[in-house]
Amino acid sequence: MEAEEKQLREQLIVLEEQKFMVQEMVNDAKKKRHFDEVTSLQGNVADLSREIDGINSQLSQLDFAGVYGGIASPRPEASGAG
Repeated sequence: MEAEEKQLREQLIVLEEQKFMVQEMVNDAKKKRHFDEVTSLQGNVADLSREIDGINSQLSQLDFAGVYGGIASPRPEASGAG
């Protein structure tokens, strides 16, 4: 599980860097009034944001599983018949 978490965190860093760079490109295109580029780049930012959210979700699931050690049910099972 640690290897998977490390890989996800590395992907997250790369995606966040890409998102930052594309957002800078959006800002530059706005300054230059290249509005056709702005629309396309904003779509790229949205795609990267969705990917980042997905990885964050996977990481939170791994954290949850790590804390609870894979316990399927938080309630103890009843012992014996009633």
